[in-house]
Amino acid sequence: MISEEELIQEFIKGRRLPREDGPDLYKALLAEPDNVLLRVRLLGYIEAHPLKRSSLKATGARVENIIWFITNMPHHRLLSHTGIEYSVDAPDDVYERIAKCWMDAMASHPGDVQVVFNAVAFFEFHQPRTSLKLLLASLPAAPGDTDHLYLMHRIYRRIEHREGGCAFRATDRILPKLDKRSGPNAWAKYGIFLAELAMKCGEFEDAKKHLENFLQNTRPNEIYDLDFERHRAHTLLGLVALKEGDVQRASEELRASAEVPDSPALTETGPSMRLAQDLTRAGEKDVVVEFLGLWKDRWVGPRSVFLEQWEDEIQLGQEPDFGPNVSY
Repeated sequence: MISEEELIQEFIKGRRLPREDGPDLYKALLAEPDNVLLRVRLLGYIEAHPLKRSSLKATGARVENIIWFITNMPHHRLLSHTGIEYSVDAPDDVYERIAKCWMDAMASHPGDVQVVFNAVAFFEFHQPRTSLKLLLASLPAAPGDTDHLYLMHRIYRRIEHREGGCAFRATDRILPKLDKRSGPNAWAKYGIFLAELAMKCGEFEDAKKHLENFLQNTRPNEIYDLDFERHRAHTLLGLVALKEGDVQRASEELRASAEVPDSPALTETGPSMRLAQDLTRAGEKDVVVEFLGLWKDRWVGPRSVFLEQWEDEIQLGQEPDFGPNVSY
C-alpha cells in the first residue's frame, strides 16, 4: 500500500518538472494507467503548469487523470490543489464532465467532508453558489470545523465581488442546520462568525439576530470559551448600535461585555477594545474609563499593565493605542 508520504513526495516531484516534460509524462501514463504514483506526479505537474483556454483542446490526459482521481480517490487532499483551471477556463463540455464526476463522488461518499472540500475547491471559482450549497449541506457532518468557516468566508467574499453586493442572507440557512448535540461551543462559534460576516456586509439586522440568538441560547460558565464568546457578542452588539447611532445602547453593551464570568482567554489576553475604541472616538470617555476599571482585578496577562496608561490617556482626551485588543 502506498503511504501518504510517498504520495506527497510524488506530487512535489511533479510540481518541479519543467513544462517540456509534460509529453513524456503523458506517454508514461498511457503505458501504465494503473500507476498511482505516476498519476500523482501528473497532478503536481498540472498544478505547476496551468493551461490557457487556447491550449485546452489538447488536454485529454490532464482531464482523464483528474477524472480518475475524482472517481477513485475523491477524498484525497491533493485534489483540492488541482482542477481549478477547469472551473475557470475550460470549455463547457470539459467543465460539465468534471462537475458531474464531483457530484457523483459526493453521492457515493455521503458524509465525507474532505470529498466536499475537494469539490468546493473545484466549484467555487465558476459556481460559487454551488460550492456554498455544498458546504451548507455538509455542516452537520463537521460541526465547529474551522475549515468550514474559512471556506465559507472565502466563498462569500467571492460571491460579493462577482455580484456586486452582499451575499450574506444565504447564511440564514446555516444555524438551523447545525447539530446542537455536537456541543454549544461549536454552534456558538458559527453564530459569532455569521454576525461578523453580516456586519462586514452592512446587514446589521441580521447581525443582531445572530448575536441575540447566541446570547439567549448560551449560559455563563456553560463552557469557558463561551464566556469569551459572550463577551465578544456584547462587543459586536455595541458596535452595531453605534452604526445605528444609538450611543446609549452601545455604552450598555460595553458594560455588559465586562459582566461576563472570567474565562482563560479573557484573563490572559484581556477584553476586546473594539467597542471601547469607537466609544472613545465618539467622546464617551467616562463609560470607557469605567469599563477599564472593571478589568483591573481580572486581567492578569502581561498586557494588563496598559490599563492605567490607557485610562490616563483617555482622561487627557487622547486616543490610546489598544494594540491587538482591537483585533477580536
